Amino acid sequence: RPRIALGAGVPLVPAALRGLDRLSRLGPIHLRFGPPIVLDDLRALESHAAAEEATGRLWAEIQRLEAELDRGPATG
Repeated sequence: RPRIALGAGVPLVPAALRGLDRLSRLGPIHLRFGPPIVLDDLRALESHAAAEEATGRLWAEIQRLEAELDRGPATG
């Protein structure tokens, strides 16, 4: 919730999940977290505009993480 994070002064932590559709068959679940998204630069904005920008940043990172999961497990 970007508004909660903005109000609390804490970063957002994006996460992407894959495999929940197979939960009933006990398939693997894959989870990937992204780096914290610091929102300090949005404090000067009106709350609605700040929340929209924070949401955009969060969804962009979630989409990046989902693309990584689609490519397969990380190696290394």
